[in-house]
Amino acid sequence: MITSPDKILTFLDDGVNKTLRQTAGESGVTDGMDLALCTLDITTGELQYAGAFNSLYYTHNNELYEIKADKKPIGTNVDGVADQYTNHIIQLVPGDMVYLFSDGYPDQFGGPKGKKFKYQPLKDLLLKLSPLPVAEQHYQLEKVLQEWQGNLEQVDDIVIIGIRVPVV
Repeated sequence: MITSPDKILTFLDDGVNKTLRQTAGESGVTDGMDLALCTLDITTGELQYAGAFNSLYYTHNNELYEIKADKKPIGTNVDGVADQYTNHIIQLVPGDMVYLFSDGYPDQFGGPKGKKFKYQPLKDLLLKLSPLPVAEQHYQLEKVLQEWQGNLEQVDDIVIIGIRVPVV
């Protein structure tokens, strides 16, 4: 059984490539996916993370940290060999927040000039919201997004998952 995030991403990359026959140009398809995957041992606080273009943010002691993803999507290799991904191990403590997300929130157009929200404002917002209960963070993230987006169309999927490390 595969349990480490890096090995799961490699397995998924291989499976998607084989399914879509995207090796060495066998098909004209070049679809891939960005993905962040983590495991959290709530008894030890150990978080393992691997990412395919989707980074992980976490807050600890009123600071926001970014664990950068590998710059290779799932399912787009051309040499027939599954990509290898980096497994990051982070030690968390109760009360820390972990955030996984798609690029939809930072890529959403809006504001007074119809521009993208971008990543730095998202980081700032998550840090500001991180002390709040998770349900309140959800409400505030939706409110900020709706105000930013205004009457413009949503351009992509928008997913943000926030996890507070529990006291065990």
